[in-house]
Amino acid sequence: MFKSPGRTIFILLVIGIGLLLLWMLIRPRLGSLGAASETSVPVDLKNVIPGSWVVQTEMGPQECDFDRDGEKERLVVYRYDAPATAAPGSNAGLIGAVIFDSQVNRVPQEPSVESPYRPAVLVPYKLLPDIYTQKGQGYLGETNAKVIPAPGGKDGCLSKEIVVLGTTTGNSNMKAPNFLSIFRWEGEKVGYTGVHYTGNERIEIATTDTNAVKSFITYDRLDDRSALCKVQPYVRYLPQGSAPDIDLLDTALDFRPLVLDFTISFCSGIPADPYYPEGVVAALLRGGNPGKPTPMGSSFLTQAGIETLPESLQSLKNAQRDRFPILSITNPGTLGDAPQQGYLCPGLTLNAEDPQWWCAREQVRVITDILVNGQSRQVIWTLISVANDQVVDDVHWRINHVEML
Repeated sequence: MFKSPGRTIFILLVIGIGLLLLWMLIRPRLGSLGAASETSVPVDLKNVIPGSWVVQTEMGPQECDFDRDGEKERLVVYRYDAPATAAPGSNAGLIGAVIFDSQVNRVPQEPSVESPYRPAVLVPYKLLPDIYTQKGQGYLGETNAKVIPAPGGKDGCLSKEIVVLGTTTGNSNMKAPNFLSIFRWEGEKVGYTGVHYTGNERIEIATTDTNAVKSFITYDRLDDRSALCKVQPYVRYLPQGSAPDIDLLDTALDFRPLVLDFTISFCSGIPADPYYPEGVVAALLRGGNPGKPTPMGSSFLTQAGIETLPESLQSLKNAQRDRFPILSITNPGTLGDAPQQGYLCPGLTLNAEDPQWWCAREQVRVITDILVNGQSRQVIWTLISVANDQVVDDVHWRINHVEML
């Protein structure tokens, strides 16, 4: 029994349309697989990122050649350890980062074994947080973080080192970061090793033209009333005999504290005339002078104080002088009455219309340990109050006696 020609043509037409639709559906997939076979198999990172992470796409380059293998890796900066009370997706918690590396020709069960079938393994290499050695063990920031590849290269993404700056809670100023982390690729088995430093007030960083960190200074606040900080400089160590023009990116991540340059100083610059007596002592030792005409002129020392300066501290009477490193400084808890119960300051009442300056209604002692000629010496500073009868003026403190033990 024969079918009619018209029906046969109709069946062939339906089959042809079906084949065409099938080709249109599978062609994109075949094309993508062909492209992937030349580089690596694309992987959706959403499937491998923990649900507790909140990804931060604005804090660093999304793709970069971080390990210098000629192919770009994927950087994921994220927030973690958010408080349980934080709203989902909010910018709460600490900041961490991980680099995902798609390694082709690897057997998933044995990544070190190459395979002819070109499987791909997505390997996560954590920067921070991490619990393993040679990582610094910490986190990258709280409010914000910035990832800087070094040297950067023409497209900004060639990397011998990865510099990460971070800020603490409430600080959005990336020019005064609180966290400094630097990482370097050490191979597939080790991943990225690095160093990590903090300064709860700020870190001042000096870099080269290639974004390599050559030195930095950490500032850590003391629990005091004059806004003083522990100040510690660090410098990148260069092996003996290194060429003057050596690229720091070719040296180890070895930053050493300059022990003799440690000091206590003001966190945000020396005030013109510190309110508290220990602030006056710190200002004197760190090179400060009163910023405007004051009872004792342009010095924090009275004439009696100048006359009691030990030989090794004679430079303190000069407006331009060397700075003395401060190793420790006391905050006097209470004020004592001066033996004289106050007196008219000598030589400060010139005309009848000038205010009457009274000296030494109160006095106090401040004790410091300072570095003098490379040795730690304890110095006792006796300060007296200087005040007048003008409502618009405040009490001043001046050093009236100096004793070195």
